[in-house]
Amino acid sequence: KKAFRLFLYLNLFFLLTSPYSLQAKAQLPQGLEENLYQQALQGQKLIINRDYTQAQKFFQNLQKDYPNSPLPSFGLMTLYNTLMMENLDQAYLEAFFQEARNHNYYVHEALKKEKPSTWDYFLCGSGQGLQALRLLEQEKTLEALGSAQKARSCFNQALKQDPQFHDAKLGLGLYLYWRSVFTAHYHLPFFKDQRKEGLQLMEEARLQGLLTQDLSSFALLLAYFQEGKSKQGLAICEAVLKNHPKNLLAKIYQGRFLLRLGKKTEAQKLYAQLTEQYPDTPLLEFFLGLSQGAMGKNQEAKKHFLNYLKSQPLPVRQAYTHYQLGILYLREKQRPKAKEHFKQGQIIYPKWKANGTMLKRLSS
Repeated sequence: KKAFRLFLYLNLFFLLTSPYSLQAKAQLPQGLEENLYQQALQGQKLIINRDYTQAQKFFQNLQKDYPNSPLPSFGLMTLYNTLMMENLDQAYLEAFFQEARNHNYYVHEALKKEKPSTWDYFLCGSGQGLQALRLLEQEKTLEALGSAQKARSCFNQALKQDPQFHDAKLGLGLYLYWRSVFTAHYHLPFFKDQRKEGLQLMEEARLQGLLTQDLSSFALLLAYFQEGKSKQGLAICEAVLKNHPKNLLAKIYQGRFLLRLGKKTEAQKLYAQLTEQYPDTPLLEFFLGLSQGAMGKNQEAKKHFLNYLKSQPLPVRQAYTHYQLGILYLREKQRPKAKEHFKQGQIIYPKWKANGTMLKRLSS
């Protein structure tokens, strides 16, 4: 489930994250007008640069200018999703699903046309992908899988209409890759392992897509993290940050790749800087604690883990943080305190099994 969530986290974190070249502007997908494309670019820049208040106003005004378009509601869905992704919380869940209902209505109306456009199908797949993410966060797994299937169908239709619309390959690639991870995790034998095919489709979208070149980089970044390919992932982080130096997700994963590569000091410095730079993102306290723990700075790590817990994160995040605290106390040979944190984590979120496993080991 955790691996599948990564797939869903990716479903359109940003809309239209890279500008067209002059050549590409002549190849707008069917149904996307030049003026609306320019508006979309302006809105996505606000999200990427973390100008969230202005982004919200922008897409709300866009709804007035384009009352029948699914794009404004999708832009707001993307905004609220981004805010929740940065902290791995559900603070904007109600606002997200309100816009999702609006989006579904406008997409439904668009697809009722005699000949829906490639752009209509692309927005359909994009919106369903984001909804699948949030449904999974609510542990509505079957509904989430249903939305993911709808997303796949819409992306297939977009590509069927226009085989040169390589952006649709990103959605299909994400589906194939993370479905394979999910089915392998649950040992479901009737599904073919299509991770390689999924990665190839993402790469084609990154190299040939008009709308989602940067998004494809994010998709590959997280897939490389899943695959343990830290050097490749770090290179993608650096490429993304060269174009978007304010992108927080890329910075977070840059630190995670550095940790995996054994560059603990670099990771710790990065997370210390980010924690100071983005005080509105408590999740960074967790990663700072993680990097300090990797360096053997147990007391500092504990302080930041406890600070993170004060923000009252989701139960699964609390359980994982208590697990990390338990590990730190075990290093110090303080078994009673370690057991206390493993027990708290097990009580808060028993579906995550690591705390229960540690309790059994310490009791044997």
